[in-house]
Formats: sequence, C-alpha cells, structure tokens
Amino acid sequence: MNPLRRNAITTRKPGDGHPHWCARDHSCTAYTMPTGEHRSDLLVWQTDYGKFIATRVRTRTGKDRIELRAVVRLDPNQRTAHRQAQRLVVGMDLAVRDALRTTRRAA
Repeated sequence: MNPLRRNAITTRKPGDGHPHWCARDHSCTAYTMPTGEHRSDLLVWQTDYGKFIATRVRTRTGKDRIELRAVVRLDPNQRTAHRQAQRLVVGMDLAVRDALRTTRRAA
C-alpha cells in the first residue's frame, strides 16, 4: 500500500468486506454510494516513452474489471503524432484481445 494514501479508512481489519487489494480510501465507494465499487491503489509502470496506469475495480455485484490508461509522449510533428495515436489505440486493442484470449484458453 502506498504510505501517502494511508488514513483511518485504510487501517480496517481483514474481514471488513473489502477485497485485500482495495485501497479503502475515498476512491472506494462500495459502501458509500448506491452504485459504489471497490477500487485499488493506482498501479503505475514508468517506461522510457511514458507510463501505464492501472486500477482494479469490483462492482457491488462482484463483477471485476481493470481500467488501463497509457500516458505516452507523441512526436512534436502533428501529422506524425496523429499516426502514432492511431497506431497506439490499435496496438492496445490487439494486446488486450490477445491477453484475454490467452487467459481464457489457459483456464
């Protein structure tokens, strides 16, 4: 757990209804909002071209998902930057499809 995000809510004991990975802070709305959800701390991977940010989420009905964000520096030339952006979106889609297909086959 990130010590900068530690507060009274994060010190709850196991068995408090939160999954072990839940941040248990203001980002977790599972018990405070009608459509609330458990949310993990941000997971950040630094790269030489930017960073990836991931958050694990579980709805109150128990459905899990992951939110992924990429922060990538683009070329200063607008035409090149546009092509890079298009290729990044397509590449991310292909990577996610491949990861899900591989996971389903192994299960």
